[in-house]
Amino acid sequence: MYYKIIKLAKLHELASISLGTLARPTATGFIPLLQPNNLADFRGFLFQPENFVDECLAVERATLQPGDVILPAKGPQPRPLLVPEDCAGVAASSGFFILRCRPELHPAYLVAYLAHPWGQQQLRELLNPSTTVAALNKSALLGVEVPLPALAMQQRLGRLHQAWLREQELAQALLTRKEDFYQQAFAHALIG
Repeated sequence: MYYKIIKLAKLHELASISLGTLARPTATGFIPLLQPNNLADFRGFLFQPENFVDECLAVERATLQPGDVILPAKGPQPRPLLVPEDCAGVAASSGFFILRCRPELHPAYLVAYLAHPWGQQQLRELLNPSTTVAALNKSALLGVEVPLPALAMQQRLGRLHQAWLREQELAQALLTRKEDFYQQAFAHALIG
């Protein structure tokens, strides 16, 4: 049997990792603030800005760029997300870690790996069970080992994962529409 040897690297060698801003929403703020409740089952953005923060250095450091990876800092299943173009300029709250990949790591691949059962297992092992809500800590996250195939393979795996996420989104939308249709048909048959 033939096994391919893939280099492993620690996450801190492949990406910068920072926590989102602790800045609180203000009435005068103009920078949209992304909070964990702005995500759909931690699989996609449902971002309708409700909270805004004032500009400051802490907010600037937490401002998202396309290609950043965000990872919820709390919750039983930390699901990573790739920041889309339309969320550029949004500040991430302290409910997220922001991972900014170095050139040798493709962001979509990092999302795919961290969402894969192997990556999820590593993340679950890092969760602090002594807190009321399971939480990741940065020092443990820095040590996560990531397999590092060739960049072309990373790109292919990243595109495959993003296509799979889009397929899930479309399937869920179809199921929602079918449910509405069946409920309306039932109501129409009984009420007329």
